[in-house]
Amino acid sequence: MPKKYTALCRPLALSSAPQLIIGRAEFDEMVRYAVAAGKNEVCGYAFARQLDTEQFWVIPGSVFIVDQHVAPGTARTDPAGEVTVMDYEERFDEKDPVYRILWHSHVGGQATFSQTDLKSHDDIGRATALDAMFALVLNNRGQASANLEVYQPFRIGTQVELLVVDDVEEVDLEPYKRAITKKCQVIPPPPPATYRTPVVAGVVTMGDWEDDPDYDEPLYNPFEEI
Repeated sequence: MPKKYTALCRPLALSSAPQLIIGRAEFDEMVRYAVAAGKNEVCGYAFARQLDTEQFWVIPGSVFIVDQHVAPGTARTDPAGEVTVMDYEERFDEKDPVYRILWHSHVGGQATFSQTDLKSHDDIGRATALDAMFALVLNNRGQASANLEVYQPFRIGTQVELLVVDDVEEVDLEPYKRAITKKCQVIPPPPPATYRTPVVAGVVTMGDWEDDPDYDEPLYNPFEEI
């Protein structure tokens, strides 16, 4: 089935920006949690598998929320929630290139990371053994952006290109083709124009030797008679 890719977040340096690709079902699930939380923020997790050097795919069915404390301006995972996340990670082999995604909502605000969010990303790196993770922020209008936070071997954070993928159903074009055949008459192309034929649609074509037998006769020169 064909895929439709919608870019929700496109960094300026596309040539070097990683891509985080998420299916519509997983993205909509995050948005539904954001809407259901009302005036409060909410946070949750998902996991992405690395496809190649710069492409990561959110694993279908991996979106979930955990025990947390929330308020209009914050959502904080409880210790029991952290255990739930680590238990989920046990499903993957250590050599499997799978990365944690921490996502949270900004209710109806901008889907961009605040300074508090960025500081939290730094704190996670110091408090855990993660080599890297993704952070994603969204609002209840379906806007979103994401970062890749790298902790090992050195600390770096970069914005990623976030792509939401929809399955596009095949469409039968035959009814449309029949309607085109019935309703649309094709205008025939005009004949090529020469200097002896009227100009058609602004096209001017000069005549050639075969159009006029006198075409190559010398011009009359009145001084030749003197």
